[in-house]
Amino acid sequence: MFKQYWHTFMQSAVLSRLIVVNFGAYIFILLCSILLKLFGFSGSRLIADYFFMPLDFSQLLFRFWTPFTYMFLHALNDLWHIMMNMLFLFWFGRIIENLIGESKLMALYVYGGLTGAFLALIAALTPISDAGLLVGASGAVNAIMFAAVTLAPDYTFRLLFLGEIKIKYIALAKFLLDLIYINASINAAGSICHIGGALFGIYFISRLKQGKDLSVGFNRLFLSWSFPRVKAFRKKTAYKSAVKPNQQKTASKISQKKIDAILDKISSSGYQSLTQEEKEYLFAASDD
Repeated sequence: MFKQYWHTFMQSAVLSRLIVVNFGAYIFILLCSILLKLFGFSGSRLIADYFFMPLDFSQLLFRFWTPFTYMFLHALNDLWHIMMNMLFLFWFGRIIENLIGESKLMALYVYGGLTGAFLALIAALTPISDAGLLVGASGAVNAIMFAAVTLAPDYTFRLLFLGEIKIKYIALAKFLLDLIYINASINAAGSICHIGGALFGIYFISRLKQGKDLSVGFNRLFLSWSFPRVKAFRKKTAYKSAVKPNQQKTASKISQKKIDAILDKISSSGYQSLTQEEKEYLFAASDD
């Protein structure tokens, strides 16, 4: 079983690289922190000052890169945080890959992280949350989690000691926990960031069902040069453009209509309700 999961993990270019980048960044800043301590510096403090996101507009102006760096980093004294984030990223990232293709993953992650950061920054201007530093991938991971739940709410995980549980209940429990933390002023900024990511994940899928793919522009800018499968996607798209316009338009309408019908069926009845033919069609469409 482990060999099967490892093979699946390694086959996913975007998902595996996201996980590797997060763990790699954690190990890198850990080594840098130790090295800086040898020279009498507070390594953790220096790293936080330059790479964690400050929830203060005056500071953010001079650390404008941190809304991007914070979502790939985790506090060194919170190993549990990165372990849980990467586990959720792998679980729910696989659902997104299987249903709508891996090309959507990076856009969901980055846009979700940015949305969460924006809401946390706004909340810091109110009594709900104090200004501080934002760090962690939870907002970005929440975008992927809630996108998966919006697509297939009745998809089930088999969890140790709990048996089979639908992912909509996992997401609901996490959402309620964040609301409790906000009310109790326990990492309120982080919880607001999580909710922001979740809201973006829901919005992303709702727009996708309306025929608007928010990942297209992102992929053109950032992914085509770094991920081979996205390059292949663009080549296929260029090849399809050679088809006569009328034929291409008709084929596109038929294809999109069928995909929309399958996605609607997933939303109403769950992924398990799909026939084998529908699953194969959706998988093939995600690779087109």
